[in-house]
Amino acid sequence: MNIVFTYGPGTTLEQMVAFETAGRLWSTYFTDDATVNIYVEPSSTLPTGVAGGALMGIEADQSYSTWRTQLAADRKSADDQTVHQNLPSNTNSFTAWVNQIGPDGMTSNKLEQSSNTLNLSRANAKALGMRNPQDGGLDGYILMNDQLTSLGLSWNYDLNGAPPANSVDFFSVAVHEIGHVLGFYSGVDPSGWQLTPIAGFGDDDDDDDDDDGSGTAELDPRGPLKNATSLDMMRFSNEGKLDLVVGGSPFFSINGGITKNADFATGVDRSLGGDGYQASHWKSSGGGLGIMEPDIDLGSRRNVTGLDRRGFDVIGWDPGTASVDLLALQTQAKQFLAQRLGVTVAQLEANPALAQQLTLDRSQDVAFMVEQSQIYEWRRSRRARSSGWWHEFNTANPAAATADTANAPANNLATGWTGIAVTEPDGLINGLNSSGSQPPLPQQGSLETSGVTPLPLNSPLNSDLLSSALTSSNLSDATSLSFGQKGLTAIEALAPNYLIGSELIGSGVLSSAF
Repeated sequence: MNIVFTYGPGTTLEQMVAFETAGRLWSTYFTDDATVNIYVEPSSTLPTGVAGGALMGIEADQSYSTWRTQLAADRKSADDQTVHQNLPSNTNSFTAWVNQIGPDGMTSNKLEQSSNTLNLSRANAKALGMRNPQDGGLDGYILMNDQLTSLGLSWNYDLNGAPPANSVDFFSVAVHEIGHVLGFYSGVDPSGWQLTPIAGFGDDDDDDDDDDGSGTAELDPRGPLKNATSLDMMRFSNEGKLDLVVGGSPFFSINGGITKNADFATGVDRSLGGDGYQASHWKSSGGGLGIMEPDIDLGSRRNVTGLDRRGFDVIGWDPGTASVDLLALQTQAKQFLAQRLGVTVAQLEANPALAQQLTLDRSQDVAFMVEQSQIYEWRRSRRARSSGWWHEFNTANPAAATADTANAPANNLATGWTGIAVTEPDGLINGLNSSGSQPPLPQQGSLETSGVTPLPLNSPLNSDLLSSALTSSNLSDATSLSFGQKGLTAIEALAPNYLIGSELIGSGVLSSAF
């Protein structure tokens, strides 16, 4: 596996080195002949307490039958054989527990439903031969918070020894977010932004995604099983059945639910029995399960464990070498970046600003990836949540974590922000022609190299999608958002609605719902 990173303006040399090292780590663990393309960008507009998040390109509505065929053809390990031997006898569809839908929304009752389709991350589809493994389009987008100092914290970039007590280990977060792009995620998490609020702020725990504040979950128009993933085919209940219910005791099993290999997180919606963490993770266990747990302690580094590697193996990645030398990989990363710039490592480290020559603005490519993924339902939401696997954190100093709302519009995330204009009452982006249509989307792969700029009024981005994301009708829980920066860029407007994974820092613990 080859992971190719491009970096948004403002990404520092240390951050590039960390991601290049993390990419080499994953490429050591898995040997598939596939290229995974990821765009990384720093952001000052992530919700308060969020360290980073991953937005995956998705191959939606893939045939379950085709997935089984490709998974069988990709068998490389004993675990692959075990999974294959224990798949259901029905080769055309699968059946799973899901939350029952009542007149007021999702309930804690469960029932069995069937589906003949799955969603895969683009990268996972490449590993299985369900997408051209050398396709050059973006497979994922990762944002990293550049405002940790406002919480009295800092990023740690040093791989020698333990991170300082009041720091967040950048490398651990990078490895985790890449893991989501590679396909470690669950359809139990709705296609809406999932976010664990800062401890002590806000008392709304309904975790819904509706507009009216009713406390009921907004129904996914695609249906309860429409977002099931390859990892969900290893998610079982104690009854030995596939379990895509919020709450309960779901576990990872490679032999059809006979043996529990590890527990999964159960979902952010505590009203339905969830544990408060996105289901796209192992159960929070203090790091004992692996890098794909939803939280991380301050001053610590998480490792990719045998369980992590097993999880990726059985969804289609081919296992490689289990032992790695992080410092050697870091040296390779520095050499690679220096070679790209035509300088020595010593020259690059003496002049880290040279790394800015490697940055690009790929806003249009991310927008195209979002559009092609199909699952990202842009709609009004009082929390502006969407799909994204967030890594969040509580802070021991809650006052410092309060969002800067001085520059935030009272009821409209878009109106009044530099470079963004919204018409009323429908909230469509200005710049449309008289028929209300918008210019065509750019072809994927086009690169914007002018640096981060505010969203132009005649943006070629899909205006219907953007308007829903930008004009949340009620931001009453603004303390969980950060509005400190005026000029939202196109991607900053898009991304916070769809990221997976983030980091919660608090009382000395980083609850990473990455």
